[in-house]
Amino acid sequence: NAFSKKKQRHVLRIHKAQYIPFKESLINLLKKPEVYESLNCPSRANIMTDLSTRSFCYQHPVFKLPDSLKIILFYDDIGIDNPLGTRTKSVGMFYWTLANLPRFVRSQDRCVFLLACIEKQHLKQYGFTIVLDDFFCTIEELQTHGIPVTINEKLHIFKGSLLLICGDILDLSQMHGFKCAFRLGRKPFFYCDVNQDTIRRINKGSECHLRKLEKYDKNCMAIDFANEREKARLQKKYGIISLSPFRKINNFDIFHQTGIDIMHALLEGICQRELKLLLKHIQQQKFANLSSLTSMIRNFQYGCNEPSPSDKFNLSSEDNEAKFRASASEMLSLFKYIPFIFHQSHLTELISASVGWHSFLLLREIISISLASEIDITSIEKLEELVTRYLITFDNAYGYVQRIPKHHLLVHFGEQMHRFGSLRFTSCMIFEKKHSFFKRIKYRNFRNIAFTLADRHQHYIASLMYTCSNAATSSFLYSGHQIKKVKELDSSAAKLHYLLDMEKNLYETNQVTLFGITYVVGEAVLINDSVFPIDPVFGKILTIIVQDKIVLLRLQLMQVIVFNQKLCVYEVRLLDSSVTKNVYELKHVWPVRLLKISNSLFASLFPYGRFYLTSNE
Repeated sequence: NAFSKKKQRHVLRIHKAQYIPFKESLINLLKKPEVYESLNCPSRANIMTDLSTRSFCYQHPVFKLPDSLKIILFYDDIGIDNPLGTRTKSVGMFYWTLANLPRFVRSQDRCVFLLACIEKQHLKQYGFTIVLDDFFCTIEELQTHGIPVTINEKLHIFKGSLLLICGDILDLSQMHGFKCAFRLGRKPFFYCDVNQDTIRRINKGSECHLRKLEKYDKNCMAIDFANEREKARLQKKYGIISLSPFRKINNFDIFHQTGIDIMHALLEGICQRELKLLLKHIQQQKFANLSSLTSMIRNFQYGCNEPSPSDKFNLSSEDNEAKFRASASEMLSLFKYIPFIFHQSHLTELISASVGWHSFLLLREIISISLASEIDITSIEKLEELVTRYLITFDNAYGYVQRIPKHHLLVHFGEQMHRFGSLRFTSCMIFEKKHSFFKRIKYRNFRNIAFTLADRHQHYIASLMYTCSNAATSSFLYSGHQIKKVKELDSSAAKLHYLLDMEKNLYETNQVTLFGITYVVGEAVLINDSVFPIDPVFGKILTIIVQDKIVLLRLQLMQVIVFNQKLCVYEVRLLDSSVTKNVYELKHVWPVRLLKISNSLFASLFPYGRFYLTSNE
């Protein structure tokens, strides 16, 4: 009951949450024949391309089965405000998806499903268990008996479990019943049993004491059976408030199966600190002032399909520090292009000998490997080596006191890659994109905001899965390629490649987007027959030819002149020869931006599962 000033009496207040039945949602998804066909995606030998291509799945009693369902759960809160007022409500959002789906299909918001939403204040009051109880029951059913699904008039029994939980580190700490405090907590992270006073001194994962599930269960039991005074002491000592609700799931390890998110740790944490310190150093050494640095960053020609700092981007000095605001995607672009921006403005020559610049380049290489979509065991070893070098170099440049708590998470990156493969696919970036859908439908949200958001989302998913006559749509997982500025070609052009049919229409375009990856005329691709070639060969895209599902790239070959250690890029030159390449045959799928600076042409492999900085640089 709560007292109403308007009615001058106590009234009953009902706190509401909205839960989408997980079992029914899962069955509806599995009924799609295209989903069933993609449940077991093969991987290249020795190359880790997704979550299920690494040791953890191969050794797990459930996930080692090729057709087992691997579920990813995500939690985060978003602020929904009323456009006609000033009130903002923080709403906790639970999403889920299947790791079995192809990696680039899974990144679409149509393949990220809503599980539950509840106002954050109610979630703190009632806890996570009451919201996720049905989810836990369904997971138990999946593990034991399996869920029967009829596909094309044939009965299939699906088994599986929860593979991974993703989210912001503080939210995940709260979800698992740990104290939430980076700076003030005695044990800042629930992953490891490290105190606040030693966390800035650790440079390797082997130096860190990880929490063990057996010891954690004993600590929770001691807290549960203690009296009030003893309970408060033990909670402070262990950094634990209560037992994680996910301990209800059999064979689920909350420490091994809770992902460290590179978006929150790197792009929204460590990168911000690194760049601020570098810009402060440049200003203090009088190489450039903040005003000129702002102009350099604003006026640089970023890629047409890449996020770039807005026109409002500004560097300001506050408390003797360089201050700026940038989103995670903008920060990624800044780290990718800062070497070019400084080289274009002749700043690189001034700062190339400084320890701070080398620290920046090391962090840039960590980002490159962390975001690579293909990695191997060498990538993991190089990343672990990079992290140690970076932390030592950072301390030499700025002092270990400048480390933020998120710096410590770097030492755990290698172990997580050993378990799950590329950190790109354990990142929250695909789930954060889903937030934009709910922010777009914030209008006409009334008192039960959870119901409004869930109702509109389910109508949206239903429209993608079914037609107006309640028949299943022919394609749900992928809406198709996006092709711009199409021009029809003469049928004689089909002689360019053996895959083309002279009897079918043939088109030319300057831009095509396949599974979220955009290829544009003027950019380049890596055309070697291996993911990590010793001598890379690049091709500049001259034109793009499309016929039905066939996409061909007409490429002008380029020769690598030298690898520029100061910029971490290849200097290349164009050759007179050309070649036609099927886009589906590319081993490295990401396009490469070409930049012309001072009559030199550069190609940057970023992100990429290798690094090239020498130890004496």
